Amino acid sequence: MCSKARRLPGVMGLMFLSAFAPTAIAQNITATIVGTVKDGSGGVMPAATVTVINEDTNVELRVEPDAAGDFVAPASAPASTRSRPRPRVSSRT
Repeated sequence: MCSKARRLPGVMGLMFLSAFAPTAIAQNITATIVGTVKDGSGGVMPAATVTVINEDTNVELRVEPDAAGDFVAPASAPASTRSRPRPRVSSRT
């Protein structure tokens, strides 16, 4: 068997790996938090603000639920988090 024929599987393997290398490098891992804000009796709380706190960086993200009490905190890097729902305070003058 000639030396070119012996190198062909190795060359083909390198071509295959190089074709998929950009895809492997470009992978991004994110997390989205989805939930429903409810009070102690199980009723939804659409008039609330949910604060999601990244415990590693102390960065806070505030989201407001929709009329059904559902909220989505958009994609971010996975981390240890805690959430804190609070009623929205309206000021009347």
